[in-house]
Amino acid sequence: MEGHGCASADPPAPYCVNTTARAAYVFSATGACLLQLPPLLAALSSLHATRPAFPSLVMLAPDCWAPLRAALSAARALPLLVPRLSASSCAGAFSRPAHFNTTFTILRVFALAPLEAALLLDSDLSVRRPLDHLLRLMLDNPRLFQLRTPQQCRMLRGADDFSPSRRRYAEEMWNTGVWAVRPDARVHAQLAAFLAAGNFSCGVGVQSAATAMFNSAGYSPPPLRLAAGRAPVVLHLHAGYNLKADVGGARCLAWRGLAPSDVHVVHWSGTRKPWLLRHAAQIGRMDAVERPAALAYMRDYCAALVTHVPPPWHAAPCVHALREYQRQASSHAGSPAIQLLMGQLGA
Repeated sequence: MEGHGCASADPPAPYCVNTTARAAYVFSATGACLLQLPPLLAALSSLHATRPAFPSLVMLAPDCWAPLRAALSAARALPLLVPRLSASSCAGAFSRPAHFNTTFTILRVFALAPLEAALLLDSDLSVRRPLDHLLRLMLDNPRLFQLRTPQQCRMLRGADDFSPSRRRYAEEMWNTGVWAVRPDARVHAQLAAFLAAGNFSCGVGVQSAATAMFNSAGYSPPPLRLAAGRAPVVLHLHAGYNLKADVGGARCLAWRGLAPSDVHVVHWSGTRKPWLLRHAAQIGRMDAVERPAALAYMRDYCAALVTHVPPPWHAAPCVHALREYQRQASSHAGSPAIQLLMGQLGA
């Protein structure tokens, strides 16, 4: 990465971006490029609605640069070209390293020096409250190596919370969808070597690879610039920073003793992603935490879909979400735009 003197070539040199920021939000698009654009723009819109003080970078694999660069720049994001990062092999029932190689490229975030802190965000999430304080926490505390969030709310609840083994298990099952890291060329080299060796379970791709390396008993991060005897620290954030919709947002808050004001990110996984909704009734079954996040997300997703992705579209999820968004809106100021969008979708 470079400052304002970064070359203006198109495409630019890898890791070249015009920013002098010490910290940034980092998204990625590393495969199925055009189809990744609507969720990416929706997630970016949710972040920008919080008026962040730090820039948003989007790591683009080489084949994603040309189709996505202009749209991302228009959305006030900084596109960043990164080389692909691949694994030679991985083990397990889903032993398909080629299938997951697009996800492994996300780990190029560790090559984004001289950034001192990067908050990695997936595109299937909605930012509900500001996150700048997490990046400032990393900048103000050089001992912090990473900030991690729970993989699933169900990992800890009830009486099991007091079991040391359960707590240890929950800490090991962290999620890379909301993950603050400290870019470092030495960690990046460790990850590249780890992937090349292929001695890990394919699992779900980048998340399985990252947790396998950083959780391994023999792993030790490179020494940070710390006083003698002061070891790097990993801080585990509460579930409100990565509220997974798999068990319901409101239920998760109740289990963890959290309030709606603690929700900073709502994150969808698997078939729970809003653009995979098959029936309007699925929106009705969402709770009061998930529904507004999903509807706002789909408003921006659907606008990006009709603007940037050539038809035909699978329009039903957008139509269901937009109708509910319009029904629940306290003001009808946005109705003409929503009606226009629904007309473009053929509703």
